[in-house]
Amino acid sequence: MKKRACFFIGLFLFSHLLIAQVKLITKYDLFCLVPKSSNDLSQSNLKLLESKIIHGFKSIGYTGSGSKSTFVVYPEIVISEMGVSENGVKNIGLYQVNITFISKDIIQNRIFNSVEFTTPSAGNTKEIAVRKAFSTIDSNKDFENFLKDSFFSIDQYYSTNCQSFENLSAALEMEGKYEDAIAVLRSIPNSASCYKSNIANIGRIVKSFNNLKCKELMLSANADFAIGELKNSLIQLKSIQVNSECYKDALLLIEKIATKVSDNEIKEADKEAKIRKEGIDLHKYEIESIKEITKSYLERFNFNYNYDFLTIK
Repeated sequence: MKKRACFFIGLFLFSHLLIAQVKLITKYDLFCLVPKSSNDLSQSNLKLLESKIIHGFKSIGYTGSGSKSTFVVYPEIVISEMGVSENGVKNIGLYQVNITFISKDIIQNRIFNSVEFTTPSAGNTKEIAVRKAFSTIDSNKDFENFLKDSFFSIDQYYSTNCQSFENLSAALEMEGKYEDAIAVLRSIPNSASCYKSNIANIGRIVKSFNNLKCKELMLSANADFAIGELKNSLIQLKSIQVNSECYKDALLLIEKIATKVSDNEIKEADKEAKIRKEGIDLHKYEIESIKEITKSYLERFNFNYNYDFLTIK
């Protein structure tokens, strides 16, 4: 009997260990947004809201800053004045505070999940009423479940719609929006069935972009060379990426120009070309700047408040 009891206790502990491990595994990187301070939202109230959000994220084992993601979680807050309650000597303001947390893909503008906290709240000031409303957010249950359901919805979405991301990326590439095309592919989590095939497309997009830029730079460099603007021609030729299709042609023209200009002009051209090259290095962009693309998409949406990015540590 003791062996049997030990077996069930061991099984119970093992199952809870597995649950704990699963809890710590989150497949998706995402941005968490919090409102900036305003007339309605004081710094102290926002700190309370942040603590609720951070607690909810940590309860499912998530930490991150969304640096390689187009997923966002943010609260939409609506504060309505409902009137005044006469309370003896001092009147108390009555407010309705609606807080809706939303998870969405900012590029596709697709909402995965939402949860609403609606709280009638009273206080001597609006700030006190809002603080009371924020205090009612249950980050141990409702918000935690909201996050778990969000991740589940994202999972379900990618299992059935992975191809649509490839199609959207291809359409953006056709429009010449190479950075957006890469951002779409970068948003695909590595757990998705088409992750490998779509990530492989990034290299092709970078190559396509580099070849396009190479043709443009060669055309301009040849024009400058023809009118004797040798330094400008040299700068553009040296801005061409090494793996571009016309790089060999660029080298041939560089050799011609090098015999006609001074060493000092070559050094100056090298410096200027390095700066320009970094500015059009799409490969560097796709590694480092997904956050900037997400920011640019956020600016296209109308929110009640301006938002800051919150890192969950």
